[in-house]
Amino acid sequence: MDCDNLNDYINSIKYFCGNNITEVIYSCGHNCMMSIVDVLNNCLEELSSINFDKSLENIIDFCYKKNYM
Repeated sequence: MDCDNLNDYINSIKYFCGNNITEVIYSCGHNCMMSIVDVLNNCLEELSSINFDKSLENIIDFCYKKNYM
């Protein structure tokens, strides 16, 4: 799938996750994590070009370990 508008994807993350990264990591909410996965799946090339892909991947990895390990 193509990343038609990276800003729309980022806004969806803000909508589901909020603006505070500490709260995102503390709560690891399902809708928040799914919006991050969605933007990673659809915009990986664009995120890689601005070196933001690894940050989002690290959040997903942390929340997975927090909830399932």
